[in-house]
Amino acid sequence: MPTSGVDLNNETTLDLWKTTLSSYDWENKDMEYLFPQHAFLVVDQIFTKDKKQMDAGTQLSREIIYREGGSVTWGNPGAVRTRSTMDVVTTISAPWATAWDQHSILAAELRRNRGRSKLKNLATTRRQGCMMNFATSLDSRMWGMPSTANNVYPYTIPYYLPPITGAQVTAGTGAGAHQGSNPSGFSTTMGLDASSDTYSRWRSYNGTWSNSGAEITEEDLLRMGRMFRRLQFKAPTLVDDLRSPKFSKFRCYADETIVDAYSAAMRRLNADIGIDPTRAYGAGMSASGDPTFKGHPIQWTEPLDTADATYRGANPLYFVNADYLFPVFEEGCYFAEDTPMRSVDQPDLFTTWVELGFQTMCENRQLLGGVLSYVAAS
Repeated sequence: MPTSGVDLNNETTLDLWKTTLSSYDWENKDMEYLFPQHAFLVVDQIFTKDKKQMDAGTQLSREIIYREGGSVTWGNPGAVRTRSTMDVVTTISAPWATAWDQHSILAAELRRNRGRSKLKNLATTRRQGCMMNFATSLDSRMWGMPSTANNVYPYTIPYYLPPITGAQVTAGTGAGAHQGSNPSGFSTTMGLDASSDTYSRWRSYNGTWSNSGAEITEEDLLRMGRMFRRLQFKAPTLVDDLRSPKFSKFRCYADETIVDAYSAAMRRLNADIGIDPTRAYGAGMSASGDPTFKGHPIQWTEPLDTADATYRGANPLYFVNADYLFPVFEEGCYFAEDTPMRSVDQPDLFTTWVELGFQTMCENRQLLGGVLSYVAAS
Protein backbone atom coordinates (compact mmCIF):
# COMPACT_ATOMS: atom_id res chain seq x y z
CA MET A 1 0.00 0.00 0.00
CA PRO A 2 1.52 3.40 -0.94
CA THR A 3 2.61 5.65 1.93
CA SER A 4 0.26 8.47 0.89
CA GLY A 5 -2.74 6.19 0.47
CA VAL A 6 -2.97 7.34 -3.17
CA ASP A 7 -1.44 5.54 -6.15
CA LEU A 8 1.08 7.60 -8.14
CA ASN A 9 0.54 7.59 -11.88
CA ASN A 10 3.03 9.16 -14.31
CA GLU A 11 1.21 12.50 -14.27
CA THR A 12 1.21 12.93 -10.50
CA THR A 13 4.74 11.57 -10.24
CA LEU A 14 5.90 14.19 -12.75
CA ASP A 15 4.24 16.92 -10.65
CA LEU A 16 6.02 15.60 -7.56
CA TRP A 17 9.39 15.76 -9.31
CA LYS A 18 8.71 19.26 -10.66
CA THR A 19 7.89 20.48 -7.18
CA THR A 20 11.01 18.87 -5.72
CA LEU A 21 13.31 20.47 -8.30
CA SER A 22 11.71 23.92 -8.24
CA SER A 23 11.68 24.27 -4.44
CA TYR A 24 15.02 22.62 -3.72
CA ASP A 25 17.89 24.71 -2.33
CA TRP A 26 20.94 23.55 -4.30
CA GLU A 27 23.48 25.34 -2.13
CA ASN A 28 25.68 23.62 0.43
CA LYS A 29 24.83 20.06 -0.53
CA ASP A 30 27.49 17.69 0.82
CA MET A 31 27.86 14.67 -1.44
CA GLU A 32 30.87 12.50 -2.20
CA TYR A 33 32.06 12.46 -5.80
CA LEU A 34 34.75 10.57 -7.71
CA PHE A 35 36.35 13.32 -9.77
CA PRO A 36 37.40 12.99 -13.43
CA GLN A 37 40.41 15.32 -12.96
CA HIS A 38 42.29 17.07 -10.16
CA ALA A 39 41.21 20.66 -10.77
CA PHE A 40 38.98 22.70 -13.08
CA LEU A 41 41.05 25.84 -13.44
CA VAL A 42 39.23 27.52 -16.30
CA VAL A 43 35.76 26.84 -14.92
CA ASP A 44 36.70 27.86 -11.37
CA GLN A 45 38.54 31.01 -12.41
CA ILE A 46 37.28 32.39 -15.69
CA PHE A 47 33.66 31.22 -15.36
CA THR A 48 33.11 32.05 -11.70
CA LYS A 49 35.70 34.37 -10.15
CA ASP A 50 36.29 36.69 -13.10
CA LYS A 51 33.95 39.27 -14.51
CA LYS A 52 30.97 38.04 -16.47
CA GLN A 53 28.80 39.94 -18.88
CA MET A 54 25.33 39.35 -20.24
CA ASP A 55 24.49 40.20 -23.82
CA ALA A 56 21.85 39.59 -26.46
CA GLY A 57 21.56 39.64 -30.23
CA THR A 58 22.54 37.29 -33.04
CA GLN A 59 26.27 37.55 -32.23
CA LEU A 60 28.73 39.44 -30.04
CA SER A 61 30.59 42.49 -31.30
CA ARG A 62 32.96 45.05 -29.79
CA GLU A 63 34.75 48.08 -31.19
CA ILE A 64 38.51 48.50 -30.76
CA ILE A 65 41.06 51.15 -31.79
CA TYR A 66 43.72 49.38 -33.80
CA ARG A 67 45.96 52.28 -34.93
CA GLU A 68 46.49 56.05 -34.79
CA GLY A 69 45.64 58.56 -37.48
CA GLY A 70 49.30 59.44 -38.05
CA SER A 71 48.49 63.03 -38.96
CA VAL A 72 50.84 64.98 -36.63
CA THR A 73 52.80 67.49 -38.71
CA TRP A 74 55.75 69.67 -37.70
CA GLY A 75 56.33 73.03 -39.39
CA ASN A 76 56.62 76.79 -39.14
CA PRO A 77 53.80 79.08 -38.00
CA GLY A 78 51.67 80.22 -40.93
CA ALA A 79 52.36 77.15 -43.01
CA VAL A 80 49.51 75.69 -45.06
CA ARG A 81 47.94 72.86 -43.11
CA THR A 82 46.51 69.76 -44.73
CA ARG A 83 43.51 68.10 -43.16
CA SER A 84 43.08 64.36 -43.22
CA THR A 85 40.95 61.70 -41.61
CA MET A 86 41.64 58.02 -41.11
CA ASP A 87 39.47 55.20 -39.87
CA VAL A 88 41.11 53.99 -36.66
CA VAL A 89 38.25 51.91 -35.23
CA THR A 90 37.25 48.40 -36.25
CA THR A 91 34.82 45.78 -35.01
CA ILE A 92 35.58 42.33 -33.68
CA SER A 93 32.80 39.76 -33.59
CA ALA A 94 32.05 36.25 -32.41
CA PRO A 95 29.05 33.91 -32.73
CA TRP A 96 27.27 32.39 -29.76
CA ALA A 97 28.27 28.89 -28.68
CA THR A 98 25.49 26.75 -27.21
CA ALA A 99 25.75 23.57 -25.17
CA TRP A 100 23.18 21.50 -23.31
CA ASP A 101 22.91 18.45 -21.10
CA GLN A 102 20.17 16.78 -19.12
CA HIS A 103 19.43 14.86 -15.96
CA SER A 104 16.66 12.29 -16.01
CA ILE A 105 14.78 10.06 -13.60
CA LEU A 106 12.36 7.18 -13.97
CA ALA A 107 8.92 7.18 -12.38
CA ALA A 108 9.81 3.88 -10.71
CA GLU A 109 12.79 5.55 -8.98
CA LEU A 110 10.52 8.26 -7.62
CA ARG A 111 8.02 5.74 -6.32
CA ARG A 112 10.79 3.85 -4.55
CA ASN A 113 12.33 6.99 -2.99
CA ARG A 114 9.25 8.85 -1.86
CA GLY A 115 10.60 10.00 1.47
CA ARG A 116 11.50 13.72 1.59
CA SER A 117 15.21 13.16 2.32
CA LYS A 118 15.46 10.39 -0.27
CA LEU A 119 13.97 12.60 -2.98
CA LYS A 120 16.39 15.41 -2.18
CA ASN A 121 19.38 13.08 -2.29
CA LEU A 122 18.15 11.70 -5.59
CA ALA A 123 17.74 15.20 -7.02
CA THR A 124 21.23 16.18 -5.84
CA THR A 125 23.01 13.20 -7.38
CA ARG A 126 21.29 13.56 -10.75
CA ARG A 127 21.86 17.31 -11.01
CA GLN A 128 25.45 17.16 -9.76
CA GLY A 129 26.27 14.62 -12.42
CA CYS A 130 24.83 16.94 -15.06
CA MET A 131 26.75 19.99 -13.80
CA MET A 132 29.97 17.97 -13.55
CA ASN A 133 29.51 17.09 -17.21
CA PHE A 134 29.39 20.81 -17.96
CA ALA A 135 32.48 21.53 -15.84
CA THR A 136 34.52 18.77 -17.48
CA SER A 137 33.44 19.69 -21.01
CA LEU A 138 34.00 23.43 -20.52
CA ASP A 139 37.42 22.99 -18.92
CA SER A 140 38.55 20.65 -21.67
CA ARG A 141 36.97 22.67 -24.47
CA MET A 142 38.73 25.89 -23.37
CA TRP A 143 42.06 24.23 -24.19
CA GLY A 144 40.82 22.91 -27.53
CA MET A 145 40.16 24.69 -30.79
CA PRO A 146 36.96 25.93 -32.43
CA SER A 147 35.83 24.19 -35.58
CA THR A 148 36.44 25.82 -38.94
CA ALA A 149 33.49 23.91 -40.39
CA ASN A 150 30.86 25.35 -38.04
CA ASN A 151 30.42 27.73 -35.11
CA VAL A 152 29.23 25.33 -32.43
CA TYR A 153 32.38 25.54 -30.27
CA PRO A 154 33.51 28.59 -28.27
CA TYR A 155 36.69 30.52 -28.90
CA THR A 156 39.42 29.22 -26.64
CA ILE A 157 42.76 30.11 -25.07
CA PRO A 158 44.80 28.39 -27.86
CA TYR A 159 42.59 30.16 -30.41
CA TYR A 160 43.56 33.55 -29.01
CA LEU A 161 47.15 32.55 -28.11
CA PRO A 162 48.54 30.39 -30.95
CA PRO A 163 51.99 28.83 -30.40
CA ILE A 164 55.14 29.78 -32.27
CA THR A 165 55.58 28.19 -35.70
CA GLY A 166 58.60 26.52 -37.22
CA ALA A 167 58.82 29.34 -39.76
CA GLN A 168 59.03 31.91 -36.98
CA VAL A 169 61.79 29.93 -35.27
CA THR A 170 63.68 29.79 -38.56
CA ALA A 171 63.20 33.55 -38.95
CA GLY A 172 65.07 34.02 -35.68
CA THR A 173 62.22 35.07 -33.40
CA GLY A 174 62.31 32.03 -31.14
CA ALA A 175 63.15 34.16 -28.10
CA GLY A 176 59.65 35.60 -28.38
CA ALA A 177 57.66 38.50 -29.81
CA HIS A 178 54.12 39.62 -30.56
CA GLN A 179 53.92 37.38 -33.61
CA GLY A 180 50.96 35.12 -32.81
CA SER A 181 48.87 35.63 -35.93
CA ASN A 182 45.69 33.71 -36.82
CA PRO A 183 45.42 30.25 -35.23
CA SER A 184 46.14 27.17 -37.32
CA GLY A 185 43.36 26.59 -39.85
CA PHE A 186 41.80 30.06 -39.52
CA SER A 187 42.17 33.03 -41.88
CA THR A 188 41.05 35.56 -39.25
CA THR A 189 40.78 35.94 -35.49
CA MET A 190 37.38 37.28 -34.44
CA GLY A 191 36.96 38.60 -37.96
CA LEU A 192 40.32 40.42 -38.20
CA ASP A 193 43.22 39.08 -40.26
CA ALA A 194 46.09 39.30 -37.79
CA SER A 195 48.55 38.22 -40.50
CA SER A 196 48.07 41.53 -42.32
CA ASP A 197 50.11 44.65 -41.56
CA THR A 198 46.87 46.58 -41.04
CA TYR A 199 45.97 44.54 -37.96
CA SER A 200 49.50 43.71 -36.79
CA ARG A 201 48.66 44.88 -33.27
CA TRP A 202 45.95 42.24 -33.11
CA ARG A 203 48.62 39.63 -32.46
CA SER A 204 49.50 37.72 -29.33
CA TYR A 205 52.90 36.87 -27.87
CA ASN A 206 54.67 33.58 -28.42
CA GLY A 207 58.14 32.11 -28.15
CA THR A 208 59.93 28.78 -27.88
CA TRP A 209 61.85 26.86 -25.23
CA SER A 210 65.60 26.67 -25.70
CA ASN A 211 65.62 22.86 -26.11
CA SER A 212 63.27 20.01 -26.94
CA GLY A 213 63.84 18.05 -23.73
CA ALA A 214 61.61 20.28 -21.58
CA GLU A 215 64.55 21.10 -19.29
CA ILE A 216 64.18 24.63 -17.93
CA THR A 217 67.47 26.48 -18.33
CA GLU A 218 68.55 29.98 -17.35
CA GLU A 219 67.88 30.99 -20.97
CA ASP A 220 64.30 29.77 -20.56
CA LEU A 221 63.86 31.83 -17.41
CA LEU A 222 65.06 34.87 -19.35
CA ARG A 223 62.52 34.09 -22.07
CA MET A 224 59.76 33.83 -19.49
CA GLY A 225 60.81 37.20 -18.10
CA ARG A 226 60.85 38.66 -21.58
CA MET A 227 57.29 37.45 -22.22
CA PHE A 228 56.07 38.77 -18.87
CA ARG A 229 57.75 42.14 -19.49
CA ARG A 230 56.45 42.58 -23.03
CA LEU A 231 52.87 41.84 -22.06
CA GLN A 232 52.73 44.92 -19.86
CA PHE A 233 51.78 48.22 -21.47
CA LYS A 234 51.06 51.61 -19.93
CA ALA A 235 48.80 54.27 -21.36
CA PRO A 236 50.32 57.78 -21.76
CA THR A 237 49.17 60.44 -19.31
CA LEU A 238 48.17 62.67 -22.24
CA VAL A 239 45.31 60.29 -22.99
CA ASP A 240 43.77 60.35 -19.54
CA ASP A 241 40.44 58.92 -20.70
CA LEU A 242 42.07 55.81 -22.13
CA ARG A 243 41.53 52.75 -20.00
CA SER A 244 44.78 51.85 -18.30
CA PRO A 245 45.86 48.23 -18.87
CA LYS A 246 45.25 45.92 -15.93
CA PHE A 247 47.38 43.08 -14.61
CA SER A 248 45.58 41.97 -11.45
CA LYS A 249 44.46 38.61 -12.86
CA PHE A 250 47.64 37.30 -14.42
CA ARG A 251 47.79 33.49 -14.43
CA CYS A 252 50.26 30.84 -15.57
CA TYR A 253 49.12 27.45 -16.91
CA ALA A 254 51.42 24.55 -17.86
CA ASP A 255 51.43 20.82 -18.39
CA GLU A 256 52.90 18.57 -15.70
CA THR A 257 56.18 18.13 -17.59
CA ILE A 258 56.89 21.86 -17.42
CA VAL A 259 55.78 22.09 -13.78
CA ASP A 260 58.21 19.31 -12.83
CA ALA A 261 61.02 20.71 -14.97
CA TYR A 262 60.53 24.18 -13.51
CA SER A 263 60.60 22.86 -9.95
CA ALA A 264 63.77 20.92 -10.74
CA ALA A 265 65.38 24.06 -12.17
CA MET A 266 64.67 25.98 -8.97
CA ARG A 267 66.41 23.31 -6.89
CA ARG A 268 69.33 23.09 -9.32
CA LEU A 269 69.94 26.82 -9.44
CA ASN A 270 69.82 27.10 -5.67
CA ALA A 271 71.99 24.10 -4.85
CA ASP A 272 74.42 23.64 -7.73
CA ILE A 273 74.96 27.14 -9.08
CA GLY A 274 74.29 29.14 -5.96
CA ILE A 275 71.92 31.58 -7.66
CA ASP A 276 68.74 32.73 -5.99
CA PRO A 277 66.35 32.39 -8.94
CA THR A 278 63.73 34.55 -7.24
CA ARG A 279 66.00 37.57 -7.06
CA ALA A 280 67.76 36.91 -10.37
CA TYR A 281 64.81 35.94 -12.56
CA GLY A 282 61.61 36.32 -10.53
CA ALA A 283 61.32 32.54 -10.50
CA GLY A 284 60.72 30.65 -7.28
CA MET A 285 58.66 28.29 -5.18
CA SER A 286 55.82 29.13 -2.82
CA ALA A 287 55.72 28.05 0.82
CA SER A 288 53.52 25.13 -0.24
CA GLY A 289 56.15 23.94 -2.71
CA ASP A 290 54.32 25.06 -5.85
CA PRO A 291 56.32 26.87 -8.57
CA THR A 292 55.80 30.60 -9.05
CA PHE A 293 56.93 33.28 -11.49
CA LYS A 294 56.91 36.96 -10.58
CA GLY A 295 54.71 35.97 -7.65
CA HIS A 296 52.14 34.18 -9.83
CA PRO A 297 51.65 30.42 -9.34
CA ILE A 298 52.38 28.16 -12.30
CA GLN A 299 49.36 25.91 -12.23
CA TRP A 300 49.32 22.33 -13.45
CA THR A 301 46.60 22.13 -16.11
CA GLU A 302 45.67 18.53 -16.89
CA PRO A 303 44.12 19.11 -20.35
CA LEU A 304 47.55 20.36 -21.48
CA ASP A 305 49.14 16.99 -20.69
CA THR A 306 47.60 15.70 -23.91
CA ALA A 307 48.45 18.81 -25.90
CA ASP A 308 48.00 18.83 -29.64
CA ALA A 309 51.22 20.42 -30.89
CA THR A 310 49.38 21.75 -33.93
CA TYR A 311 47.58 24.42 -31.97
CA ARG A 312 49.15 24.31 -28.48
CA GLY A 313 52.77 23.47 -29.17
CA ALA A 314 54.85 20.91 -27.27
CA ASN A 315 55.05 21.40 -23.47
CA PRO A 316 53.23 24.74 -23.47
CA LEU A 317 53.39 27.37 -20.74
CA TYR A 318 50.65 30.00 -20.99
CA PHE A 319 50.63 33.44 -19.44
CA VAL A 320 47.02 34.67 -19.44
CA ASN A 321 45.77 38.06 -18.31
CA ALA A 322 42.21 37.21 -17.30
CA ASP A 323 41.29 40.90 -17.28
CA TYR A 324 41.12 40.52 -21.06
CA LEU A 325 39.59 37.04 -21.30
CA PHE A 326 36.08 36.61 -19.95
CA PRO A 327 32.83 34.83 -20.76
CA VAL A 328 29.81 36.66 -22.09
CA PHE A 329 26.57 34.77 -21.52
CA GLU A 330 23.49 34.92 -23.68
CA GLU A 331 20.64 36.52 -21.80
CA GLY A 332 18.26 33.90 -20.47
CA CYS A 333 20.66 31.07 -21.28
CA TYR A 334 23.02 30.92 -18.30
CA PHE A 335 22.72 27.26 -17.27
CA ALA A 336 19.01 27.66 -17.83
CA GLU A 337 17.04 24.67 -16.52
CA ASP A 338 13.81 23.72 -18.20
CA THR A 339 10.93 22.13 -16.34
CA PRO A 340 10.98 18.29 -16.27
CA MET A 341 9.23 16.81 -19.29
CA ARG A 342 8.35 13.43 -20.69
CA SER A 343 7.91 12.10 -24.19
CA VAL A 344 5.24 9.96 -25.81
CA ASP A 345 7.54 7.00 -26.34
CA GLN A 346 8.95 7.16 -22.78
CA PRO A 347 6.13 8.43 -20.55
CA ASP A 348 7.78 7.15 -17.37
CA LEU A 349 11.10 8.99 -17.95
CA PHE A 350 11.24 12.61 -16.75
CA THR A 351 14.01 14.74 -18.31
CA THR A 352 15.28 18.17 -17.26
CA TRP A 353 17.35 20.01 -19.88
CA VAL A 354 20.08 22.48 -18.88
CA GLU A 355 21.27 24.91 -21.56
CA LEU A 356 24.24 27.28 -21.73
CA GLY A 357 24.75 29.98 -24.35
CA PHE A 358 27.99 31.97 -24.18
CA GLN A 359 31.18 33.04 -25.90
CA THR A 360 34.68 33.61 -24.55
CA MET A 361 35.64 37.16 -25.42
CA CYS A 362 39.05 38.77 -25.83
CA GLU A 363 38.98 42.50 -26.41
CA ASN A 364 42.76 42.93 -26.60
CA ARG A 365 45.02 40.13 -27.88
CA GLN A 366 48.09 42.32 -27.41
CA LEU A 367 47.51 42.39 -23.64
CA LEU A 368 45.87 39.00 -23.26
CA GLY A 369 48.99 36.92 -22.84
CA GLY A 370 51.37 34.56 -24.56
CA VAL A 371 52.65 31.02 -24.79
CA LEU A 372 56.08 29.40 -24.75
CA SER A 373 56.32 25.96 -26.34
CA TYR A 374 58.76 23.87 -28.29
CA VAL A 375 58.64 23.53 -32.04
CA ALA A 376 61.34 22.43 -34.44
CA ALA A 377 62.55 24.88 -37.07
CA SER A 378 61.18 24.33 -40.56
